[in-house]
Amino acid sequence: MTLAGTAKAFISPAVALTIVAVVVALAFLRGGEYRRRVDEFLERADFMMLVEICAKAWPFWLSTMFLIGVGLGIISMMQYDTWKHFMSVGGLVGLGTQYLAGQVFKF
Repeated sequence: MTLAGTAKAFISPAVALTIVAVVVALAFLRGGEYRRRVDEFLERADFMMLVEICAKAWPFWLSTMFLIGVGLGIISMMQYDTWKHFMSVGGLVGLGTQYLAGQVFKF
Protein backbone atom coordinates (compact mmCIF):
# COMPACT_ATOMS: atom_id res chain seq x y z
CA MET A 1 0.00 0.00 0.00
CA THR A 2 2.91 2.34 0.71
CA LEU A 3 4.21 1.76 -2.81
CA ALA A 4 0.78 2.45 -4.25
CA GLY A 5 0.40 5.63 -2.21
CA THR A 6 3.76 7.11 -3.09
CA ALA A 7 3.57 6.30 -6.79
CA LYS A 8 -0.11 6.81 -7.61
CA ALA A 9 0.59 8.14 -11.07
CA PHE A 10 2.88 5.23 -11.98
CA ILE A 11 0.76 2.27 -10.88
CA SER A 12 -0.85 0.69 -13.90
CA PRO A 13 -3.08 -2.39 -13.89
CA ALA A 14 -0.14 -4.55 -14.99
CA VAL A 15 2.08 -3.22 -12.19
CA ALA A 16 -0.70 -3.71 -9.62
CA LEU A 17 -1.25 -7.33 -10.66
CA THR A 18 2.51 -7.93 -10.65
CA ILE A 19 2.75 -6.60 -7.09
CA VAL A 20 -0.14 -8.85 -6.03
CA ALA A 21 1.46 -11.87 -7.72
CA VAL A 22 4.77 -11.27 -5.92
CA VAL A 23 3.05 -10.79 -2.55
CA VAL A 24 0.92 -13.91 -2.96
CA ALA A 25 3.97 -15.94 -4.03
CA LEU A 26 5.92 -14.75 -0.98
CA ALA A 27 2.98 -15.52 1.31
CA PHE A 28 2.70 -18.99 -0.20
CA LEU A 29 6.42 -19.70 0.12
CA ARG A 30 6.63 -18.37 3.68
CA GLY A 31 3.43 -20.14 4.79
CA GLY A 32 4.66 -23.71 4.37
CA GLU A 33 5.12 -24.31 8.09
CA TYR A 34 1.66 -22.92 8.81
CA ARG A 35 0.03 -25.15 6.21
CA ARG A 36 1.69 -28.22 7.73
CA ARG A 37 0.37 -27.38 11.20
CA VAL A 38 -2.94 -25.64 10.48
CA ASP A 39 -5.16 -28.48 11.72
CA GLU A 40 -3.29 -28.72 15.02
CA PHE A 41 -3.39 -24.93 15.39
CA LEU A 42 -7.14 -24.74 14.80
CA GLU A 43 -7.76 -27.48 17.38
CA ARG A 44 -5.85 -25.54 20.04
CA ALA A 45 -6.93 -21.99 19.17
CA ASP A 46 -9.99 -20.44 20.73
CA PHE A 47 -12.28 -18.00 18.95
CA MET A 48 -10.71 -14.84 20.43
CA MET A 49 -7.20 -15.96 19.42
CA LEU A 50 -8.42 -16.36 15.84
CA VAL A 51 -10.04 -12.91 15.95
CA GLU A 52 -6.77 -11.41 17.19
CA ILE A 53 -4.80 -13.04 14.37
CA CYS A 54 -7.29 -11.84 11.76
CA ALA A 55 -7.24 -8.32 13.23
CA LYS A 56 -3.49 -8.17 12.63
CA ALA A 57 -3.82 -9.40 9.03
CA TRP A 58 -6.39 -6.85 7.79
CA PRO A 59 -3.87 -4.43 6.15
CA PHE A 60 -2.51 -7.26 4.01
CA TRP A 61 -5.97 -8.33 2.84
CA LEU A 62 -7.21 -4.81 2.13
CA SER A 63 -4.04 -3.87 0.27
CA THR A 64 -4.17 -7.03 -1.80
CA MET A 65 -7.86 -6.58 -2.64
CA PHE A 66 -7.26 -2.92 -3.56
CA LEU A 67 -4.41 -3.78 -5.91
CA ILE A 68 -6.42 -6.61 -7.48
CA GLY A 69 -9.21 -4.09 -8.10
CA VAL A 70 -6.76 -1.72 -9.75
CA GLY A 71 -5.32 -4.57 -11.83
CA LEU A 72 -8.75 -5.66 -13.04
CA GLY A 73 -9.82 -2.07 -13.78
CA ILE A 74 -12.58 -2.03 -11.15
CA ILE A 75 -10.90 0.66 -9.04
CA SER A 76 -8.77 3.57 -10.21
CA MET A 77 -5.64 4.73 -8.42
CA MET A 78 -7.39 8.06 -7.91
CA GLN A 79 -9.59 6.33 -5.33
CA TYR A 80 -6.51 5.45 -3.28
CA ASP A 81 -7.04 8.27 -0.78
CA THR A 82 -10.55 7.04 -0.01
CA TRP A 83 -9.25 3.51 0.54
CA LYS A 84 -6.41 4.81 2.68
CA HIS A 85 -8.90 6.65 4.89
CA PHE A 86 -11.07 3.53 5.11
CA MET A 87 -8.04 1.46 6.11
CA SER A 88 -7.04 4.01 8.75
CA VAL A 89 -10.51 4.04 10.28
CA GLY A 90 -10.73 0.26 10.00
CA GLY A 91 -7.36 -0.08 11.69
CA LEU A 92 -8.44 2.07 14.61
CA VAL A 93 -11.65 0.11 15.00
CA GLY A 94 -9.72 -3.16 14.81
CA LEU A 95 -7.18 -2.07 17.41
CA GLY A 96 -9.93 -0.75 19.68
CA THR A 97 -11.85 -4.00 19.40
CA GLN A 98 -8.70 -5.99 20.11
CA TYR A 99 -8.00 -3.88 23.20
CA LEU A 100 -11.56 -4.17 24.51
CA ALA A 101 -11.63 -7.91 23.91
CA GLY A 102 -8.36 -8.22 25.80
CA GLN A 103 -9.80 -6.28 28.72
CA VAL A 104 -13.01 -8.29 28.82
CA PHE A 105 -11.46 -11.73 28.34
CA LYS A 106 -8.13 -10.97 30.13
CA PHE A 107 -5.68 -12.27 27.54
